[in-house]
Parts: sequence; structure tokens; C-alpha cells
Amino acid sequence: MADPFVSLEQARDIALAHARDNQGFYGGRWSKRPLTWLVLVTEEREDAYYIQLSYEPARKFSGEPGV
Repeated sequence: MADPFVSLEQARDIALAHARDNQGFYGGRWSKRPLTWLVLVTEEREDAYYIQLSYEPARKFSGEPGV
């Protein structure tokens, strides 16, 4: 039987994959543009992991990244 728990590193990878696979979440003009993500925070809490990502268009972007 597989271990039901994931490490903080695995949780980070899952969060990044979820962000890539659900780009429609970012709405309108961002849902169809290639985006890049950066992990800002990874934190192990008592009963969960907290992972914060920033995102921005992969090309030609001079604004502030989203979080």
C-alpha cells in the first residue's frame, strides 16, 4: 500500500502542476497566454502545507506578477 502522505517538495510539485493544468482560473486574457510560475513560499503547517505561487506571462510582460 502506498503512503498517503506527501512531502513538502511533492506538495510544491503538485501545486505547480495544478497551476499549469488549470490555467482558465487566471481568467480572460491570461487563460490563453503561456504563463510562468515561481514558488514564493513553502511552509509546513500542523495539518497541511502552505504553498504560494506567483505567475506572469512568459513573454513581453512589464507589470507586477499575480500571486
